[in-house]
Amino acid sequence: MPEEVRDSFEGDGFRVETVGPVDRALGHAHMLLIEDGVLVVGSDPRADGGARGS
Repeated sequence: MPEEVRDSFEGDGFRVETVGPVDRALGHAHMLLIEDGVLVVGSDPRADGGARGS
């Protein structure tokens, strides 16, 4: 996040910890998209899950 945003959070009393782009401590995301009859799926590499379309 931009430094000024982080500073604003810290100024409001929040503790902000910067982590790398892939960190298992953060939430995971998965997606499924159906567009024009095509199924597109994706799975977050930090999670144990997977995605499969059929």
